[in-house]
Amino acid sequence: MGADGDDRVDDALWVAVVNRLQGELDASARIERLFEYLETFPTGVHNRRAAEAIEELLYEVRDARHRAELRTRLRAVRDPHMPPLEPNTWIPFEDASEE
Repeated sequence: MGADGDDRVDDALWVAVVNRLQGELDASARIERLFEYLETFPTGVHNRRAAEAIEELLYEVRDARHRAELRTRLRAVRDPHMPPLEPNTWIPFEDASEE
């Protein structure tokens, strides 16, 4: 991530968030805890684990509107840090020159 001090702060927040998750039963509350880390360190050492955990927990959120809001919030945090896709590279067997 950066300087050793940044990594220590990153790790300390991750440990604190994971510890707080232990007491949360509700998926929405668990997602909020994970956002504490992800929104503080969107490119942090543990961001992939946090984002994947949020993605998995979204399936447990029963309210469709709230689930959509959480998914939008996740995309807003993650998308700016994701590499762009080349045209058609994600579609198997499709030629990118056919545009």
